[in-house]
Amino acid sequence: MRQPGLLSAAVLLLASVGFYAEIALPTRIMGDYDVWAYFYPLRAYAAAAVQQGRFPLWNPDIFLGTPFFANPQTSLLYPGTILFYLLPVPYAYSLNVMLHVFLAGAFTYVFLRRALGVGAAGALLGALAFAFGGPVSAQVGHVNQLSATPWLPAALLCADSAYRKRSVRWVALGALAIGVQLLAGHSQVTYMTLAAVASLLAWRVLEDVWGTGTRTEHRSGSLRSVAWAIGVAVGLAGLGAALAAAQLVPTWELTRESIRSGGLTYSEAIAFSLPPNQLPRSVLPGYWANGFSEFMGYVGLVPLVFAAIGLAFGRRGVAGWASILAVAAIVLALGGADPLYPLLYHVPGLNLFRVPARWLLLYSLGAASLAALGVDWVLSHQRPRLSQRAIIVGLFVVAWVVGSVPFLSPEPRMVALWLGGLIVGAGLAIALWRWRSQWLVAPLLLAAALDLRLAAVDLPVRHAIPSDAWEAQRPLPAYLQQRQPGRVLSIAPTEYEVEDAPALAAAHPELDPAALFAYKTVLKLDEVMSPNTSLHYQLSAVDGYDGGVLPLRRYLDLASLLVPKSELRSDGVLRTRLKSLPSPALLRFFGVGAVIAHQIQEPLAQPPGLTRRAFAGVEVYESPSPSTSVSLIPGARSVDDEAVLAALRADPGRAQTQEVLLAAEAGPNPLQGIGTVSLVRDPGRPETLTYRRTSGRGSGYLLVDDSWFPGWHAQVDGVDTSVYRADVLFKAVWVPPDAQVITLTYEPDSLKLGAFISLAALAAIAIIVLKL
Repeated sequence: MRQPGLLSAAVLLLASVGFYAEIALPTRIMGDYDVWAYFYPLRAYAAAAVQQGRFPLWNPDIFLGTPFFANPQTSLLYPGTILFYLLPVPYAYSLNVMLHVFLAGAFTYVFLRRALGVGAAGALLGALAFAFGGPVSAQVGHVNQLSATPWLPAALLCADSAYRKRSVRWVALGALAIGVQLLAGHSQVTYMTLAAVASLLAWRVLEDVWGTGTRTEHRSGSLRSVAWAIGVAVGLAGLGAALAAAQLVPTWELTRESIRSGGLTYSEAIAFSLPPNQLPRSVLPGYWANGFSEFMGYVGLVPLVFAAIGLAFGRRGVAGWASILAVAAIVLALGGADPLYPLLYHVPGLNLFRVPARWLLLYSLGAASLAALGVDWVLSHQRPRLSQRAIIVGLFVVAWVVGSVPFLSPEPRMVALWLGGLIVGAGLAIALWRWRSQWLVAPLLLAAALDLRLAAVDLPVRHAIPSDAWEAQRPLPAYLQQRQPGRVLSIAPTEYEVEDAPALAAAHPELDPAALFAYKTVLKLDEVMSPNTSLHYQLSAVDGYDGGVLPLRRYLDLASLLVPKSELRSDGVLRTRLKSLPSPALLRFFGVGAVIAHQIQEPLAQPPGLTRRAFAGVEVYESPSPSTSVSLIPGARSVDDEAVLAALRADPGRAQTQEVLLAAEAGPNPLQGIGTVSLVRDPGRPETLTYRRTSGRGSGYLLVDDSWFPGWHAQVDGVDTSVYRADVLFKAVWVPPDAQVITLTYEPDSLKLGAFISLAALAAIAIIVLKL
């Protein structure tokens, strides 16, 4: 048992490195959009903070300030994130990909062996099909989703062992898997994992019930089985969530203030459903034309042949569970195209997530399990029986092939590859059945690996870019980093060619056209300071980019001063919506010190107070160096947000000089200030803002153009005071006469509560695992 396991681990590790050979060395890195504009910057911000000895709770540099740790996609507590604190961010990302693909294969192998009772050869084929199939391979550009995936088979293994062995220890280990998966930062994968666990436990219960003898034993055994299955499911989910509470509680608080606070509408929930006419292409490899990444559901043609064998002849119970899992996943992946989905939308939790096509992940696990069963059956050397199940499978395959023809419309060479893969798979199956030789297992695994590698020939990772794209700074970002102009606002498109394109091509003749295009594209994203690339340069931007719980919903309200609300993107990106330069008053209101444009746009009228500077086709309009001195604002009104927005549209400058527009909940009689006062802000950490009086004795409101959020506290000369929400999104503090020092600190109670729950859960798991 031990030798096959070690050999299989070595095969999976070698396959993981070989499959991602393009990024195995630090000289080449991934350069697709989400990696460059989202995950690299977030990890760079976190790494810089940790290396400075700071736990990054707050990020003032995107979306006008927002919680950082509470965003689950930062994955600060996930063990794998440690790589990003120790290594250059892009290479840490590459190693993270290979590590988690290996873990996905390794956990699947152990699950198939121990839970489903599959032999070593079948388990290894199933592990390859799952770890290198489309649903996993397509997500290497989403590190949180990829990191969460290996814990799916791990949780299934623990749940199955806990049920069959009636073991609380395995429940605790399963909860550990669920907790770690939640910390990876993609709760949709956890939701799918729990659904798979529920299906597995239901299958085990049915097996136990059907195997019970007398009626009395039947009733008693059924109740015990159901009770234990429920206990296992609740234990995994409850204790796992408690373990991840340090992340989940702050995330819940953030969700209440974010664009996700009202949940998803039906139209949002069915976004990126798998179109039925694309289902045939989804489960077949597309090679050089795979299409949209979320619709990639293939497991390889060689494994698909063995999956059909497993479905037709594999052990009845296991094959039933795997096939039901695969079919149910496809039904859910169809989303809005499924006539039952309007009812399923109301299933608790299902309406919290977009992209139903992601359920293809469970299809791939079901299909991989069937492939493993197929290898087992072939190696058992049983004579094929024309059973009812085999006939049904055969008719289904024929119907599927015939029905798919109108939707495929493939190129002849793609048809040839499909036929070749199926013929190779069938030939290997016949050879294994005929001779039952272990020497044929190696060609089978090699054929499956090559099949999957060829299927992924067009993935973005195949077109890795030079690491100097991250290390070298373009002239404009370098200038802004040295200048520190305040917030940056970009209205520049990327539809242009970088000026040094010929030099880049000459310096890297080894790059294929797609890699060279990606290389130049990421450089342009830096040049136009596309969100969130500013974090890489430790610069602040007005907007940001996020596809999860951010931005805050009030950020979008305030951003409607710049872009009509009907044209705002829900992910917060303003660069692609801004068509002209905002007024000087709005630029001052948002703290903008530099506006980035490009010469392909119509020439901008020289804004008053801004200086134009050109950088090889990109141009920046900048204001004089921002002053560190701020003044107290003497007036205030308490009004609702719609009235605030109307007042700001009419005169945004008034909010900065004459009166603060407080949220209605601040009270009907805000204090009025007197006199003139100047304060200077001390440099410090984003979680602590300190202002000191430099002149004047009067009173008034200190307006901080950084987002208000629960957890911000203020002290004036050491005395606690309120932090008001002002101008829709910002923070305001009342400063009495003669007060000298004002300190605002972000210390969310949600973090303390979550940490307490997590520590208690961790202690409970440790006690259960070590003592029971």
